[in-house]
Amino acid sequence: MADNKNIGIKNLPQVGEIKEGDFLLVEAEAGTSILDFKDFVIGDDNTTQAAQISSLQTDVDGISSIVDSVSGSINPVKTDVATISADIKKGINQVVSTVKRDTHSVTSSESTFTVIPDLSAAITPTKTNSVIHITVSCSVGCATASTVGFLLVKNNYDRFIRADDASNRQGITFRNTNPAVEDCNIVTFTCIDHPGSTDEQTYGLAFANHDANDIHINRPHSTTDTSALDFSRVVSTFTVMEIITG
Repeated sequence: MADNKNIGIKNLPQVGEIKEGDFLLVEAEAGTSILDFKDFVIGDDNTTQAAQISSLQTDVDGISSIVDSVSGSINPVKTDVATISADIKKGINQVVSTVKRDTHSVTSSESTFTVIPDLSAAITPTKTNSVIHITVSCSVGCATASTVGFLLVKNNYDRFIRADDASNRQGITFRNTNPAVEDCNIVTFTCIDHPGSTDEQTYGLAFANHDANDIHINRPHSTTDTSALDFSRVVSTFTVMEIITG
């Protein structure tokens, strides 16, 4: 087609000028179409008949209609892609974790729960139907072989996960009994919260001792300045994860 001519609709050739492979460029409101001269019927007067030109316009309109139809088919596909993208985002969306490396000691009775400083985590859910997965790992020692109780707290000291009170028996989140002053027991707990909000949520841990004696975080009660593991320091952690469910 190197020698073929592009012939405009307003400058129709004489029949003697046309050879196979030439094409006609048709410009219409709906767009531009390139049509081979083999598709034309040439009149006796060596001009293209008006009826054929009208037919060409109909063909161009038909092509435009097909393009519109294809475009309409693309839109649902785009919607499906957006839906799939949203589904991919389901699962763990963000994780916040705090490691408490220092120690903390208080003297506490069983009716006085104290929030453990620096053992908390704040997270802001991205959706109102997200759930928050909470995992606590706490190392605790106490002055006597006694029970240490724990309460998970939220925001303004809301004791949001605990057992029901039963008569004089108070409901708490979990507890541990240290058998000796040399012990530093690790206790763990995990649960799910449904905040139903995109406001920041702050979770923490409070503890109390049955015998109103000293209780310690990250160390045993018995302590000596030596490298012996009996007197080593440990860590506690608090981790929250936002899980998007839909």
